[in-house]
Amino acid sequence: MTPHIAKSEIEDVPFDYAPYSEVNFCSNKLTNVRFLIEIAGSHPVLIGQGAVPYVWVRAPADKSFSKWTPAIERNAALSPQFVVTVSNGIPSISSAAVVEIFAFGKRIIRIVRSSKTSIDIDMVDLTPIGINMIGDKSGLRVGGMSFSKSSMNNVGTFIGLGR
Repeated sequence: MTPHIAKSEIEDVPFDYAPYSEVNFCSNKLTNVRFLIEIAGSHPVLIGQGAVPYVWVRAPADKSFSKWTPAIERNAALSPQFVVTVSNGIPSISSAAVVEIFAFGKRIIRIVRSSKTSIDIDMVDLTPIGINMIGDKSGLRVGGMSFSKSSMNNVGTFIGLGR
């Protein structure tokens, strides 16, 4: 079961955010992990359950990562520099949906929902929004660290940086 955290406990988490219980994040198997990424107490990318995967993106407003600007809320772009596309992806899987996020004309994340409780993130490149995170089906690179084919269960955050 995914840990429950009320919005009042974590400021930047929307009340309707419900994480997927199974996430394949660039070859890394995550089970009951509430947050994929945390930087200095903020959550730049949230992917929650819904009719399609719902995405929230916050971009750093300064180089110290102390201030963040909402860029996408529940798949709605808040700035013309950001675009969200949603499609029905895989015909053989009735619950499949593909969500892609673009920033400054470059794709920064691709999510494929394979069931109501699981997603595959098979591409991520957050460098256009100032975060050194790049990954594909073979693995994930964050700064100087690499993660490939690892597993995590019942933890709050997969990648935590700062503080």
